[in-house]
Amino acid sequence: MVNAKAYDSPFVQFRERPLSLRQILTGMVDARATDFYMRVGEPVVYKVDDKVVRYDTERLTDRHMRQVMAAFFTESDNERFRQRREVDTVHAEAEVRYRVHLATGNHGIYGVIRRISQDIMPIETLGFPIKAIEPLKKLRSGLVLIAGAT
Repeated sequence: MVNAKAYDSPFVQFRERPLSLRQILTGMVDARATDFYMRVGEPVVYKVDDKVVRYDTERLTDRHMRQVMAAFFTESDNERFRQRREVDTVHAEAEVRYRVHLATGNHGIYGVIRRISQDIMPIETLGFPIKAIEPLKKLRSGLVLIAGAT
């Protein structure tokens, strides 16, 4: 469950306009970004079409990272972060889901918010050779797992 105060409060300045975390995530969807990268000392960074796109925002600080934690972490997430120095959780909006990952590295807290696609892609669009697809289509029972990059 999201902490609405931290989620909807001003998070970062973009072109002299404050944006909340909600607006940052909405911007991800609008930009068709798959990821929002967060690192102290860096501006807002999205991954769009496999390219890293840096936005002209203020640079993130520890305060920004604490706001992300306040917005998305439960008390048990906070305890787990204190113990393990990393947490993965899920945030869901009406039609969009996100994986929220925060961890501690050499230069402080960093994180990634990844948009989780709700679409089930047809197997033909995944880039498999036809020789691999045809036998799978003939299966009538069982479980087939295909794993790879998100």
